[in-house]
Amino acid sequence: MKVVKHNFIPYYLQIMENLKNKIKNGELKPGEFLLSEEELANTFNVSRTTTRKAIDELVIEGLVIKNRGKKSTIAPKKIMQPLNRIIAFSETVRNAGFDPNTKAIQIVKEQVSKEIAKYLDLHIGHDVVKIQRLRMADNIPLSLITSYIIPELVPGIIEHGLINDSLYQTLKKRYHINLTKAVQEISARISLDYEADMFDIRKGMPLLVLDQITYADDRIIEYVNVISRADRYKYVTNLSSYPT
Repeated sequence: MKVVKHNFIPYYLQIMENLKNKIKNGELKPGEFLLSEEELANTFNVSRTTTRKAIDELVIEGLVIKNRGKKSTIAPKKIMQPLNRIIAFSETVRNAGFDPNTKAIQIVKEQVSKEIAKYLDLHIGHDVVKIQRLRMADNIPLSLITSYIIPELVPGIIEHGLINDSLYQTLKKRYHINLTKAVQEISARISLDYEADMFDIRKGMPLLVLDQITYADDRIIEYVNVISRADRYKYVTNLSSYPT
């Protein structure tokens, strides 16, 4: 394998696309070791600086995982969450073939902040139940989920906790609240130091951020902020065209 020397596409991008195609067609499988920077440099007849940049680009796209002191590995397939229906984290993870679990959970009552009050249509200082969970897939930290709910809707939730660590199951089975719609905003940013430690990723790795207001009919039930690893998680949706 060689790069095309007389090509306007930089060498590192040619190498990246070559490896990306091998990953997508299954020639390089999740969990397999990638050739080292030196081995790739010899294979493509380029410098190690060039192959390092190619690998870094694959890491940014979530296709390769860099391991300290070891060769990089091909990343597992990303967990896909559909945006066209309200779905619990545990269901999303199971649908992807992984086992969901929770590493840490906190359920407390606190006074609502100005920022959260606007999402829940509350006055500043009103009590709110805050539920924060670090959710896992096959024991790998994946998402930090922070939900805020009006206490009157969920009496006893602090004392009794969640059913199977799932807020949506708890709302439906214990409180007979059927969620009907949600308004979502999705953004991306790099990880802060504490988030890198929490998710066990390199500092500066990209994260996906979902802000959602969840309703039962026209009543606001929940505001939730979800921070997820962009190398393991992605959002998908189906679009239909309208007649013109």
